Amino acid sequence: MFPLPDYVEYGSKQFFAPIYSHHNSQVFVFSLEADRQVLQALCDKCLNNLVSGFEYRSLDYVIVIFHNVERIDCGESDYALKLDGEVLFLIPVVKIEKNFFQFAWGSFQRFFLSPSEMACVFVPYIFLDSSPGMASGRELYGYPKEMGHIKFPPDKMNASNGRLKYGDCFDLNIRACEKENGEVQQEETLLRITCIEEGGESNLDEKGLSQVQDITQQMSEWLDGEIQRMFPRISNLFNLRLFHNLLSPTLHTVLLKQFRDVKRGSKACYRAIIEAEYTEADFKNFELYFSHPPQVEIDIKPLESHPIAKELGLKPISPEQPDKFRGSYWLWAKLNFKLDEGEIIYESGVMPRRF
Repeated sequence: MFPLPDYVEYGSKQFFAPIYSHHNSQVFVFSLEADRQVLQALCDKCLNNLVSGFEYRSLDYVIVIFHNVERIDCGESDYALKLDGEVLFLIPVVKIEKNFFQFAWGSFQRFFLSPSEMACVFVPYIFLDSSPGMASGRELYGYPKEMGHIKFPPDKMNASNGRLKYGDCFDLNIRACEKENGEVQQEETLLRITCIEEGGESNLDEKGLSQVQDITQQMSEWLDGEIQRMFPRISNLFNLRLFHNLLSPTLHTVLLKQFRDVKRGSKACYRAIIEAEYTEADFKNFELYFSHPPQVEIDIKPLESHPIAKELGLKPISPEQPDKFRGSYWLWAKLNFKLDEGEIIYESGVMPRRF
């Protein structure tokens, strides 16, 4: 491995070293059903085809998060960022190691349970309103960040509770490229989430992390049904490990980091799979909806530059409404957390050239 050169600091301050400490962060978490085969094909293309020894297996739904944060402290610098809006599309995946056995009549591949298994999320799309946040996320971790204009309901930018009212609307506007109209870029509403049914009361009032732990058993029962439905042959031991990962104050993310080659544009001069962790989650307020979640209608515009619904295998309301999707509102929370340094799981690139 070549020794790493020092990073050259110059120009505008748009890129900061980790760790990133988020203060007074707010999240609204939604889910919608998707075709698991389509999600798995995306995970295979971006992750599994590059690695051996383990595999990322997708579930059959996509998580959408609307997020804002009052302050992000950047590493050891004196700089801090503010994020008024961020939208993340997440694919829940299970990372499972592989074991290989050889037999006289052939060979087969067996997935088995080991302590290294974990529940994590793959991030295929992410939009935000901060150029330093975009530069740092893309260059350092490989988050596929791009600029967007994010709108929350008027009373939810800095909310005291997460309850949605009928008609509450979340919007994501972006600069999109379309071939058919000949324009280079134009602003489009890519995503709109509208509350169409308020649902039941939150299963939690405003409580701290210590009280959040009281719902572990309820959440485990709900997750148990989801996992058993997706993986009916997986043991209870696996379920317990998965519950622990999902409910712990650590969220694992997996990312494909790559840069196009400057001379051969269809090639990558650098490619890596990065795992990064959101740690030290300190919940201030927390409302969970799973017994009767508020229902939302999700509109996703089919743009050639952003084929989100097609690439994620999202299931529309009906063939007559291919751009409309039903979703559920899972939870709202206010919390502090850290984004730690990442770990390189796989890496490839060209050798340095000297002139």
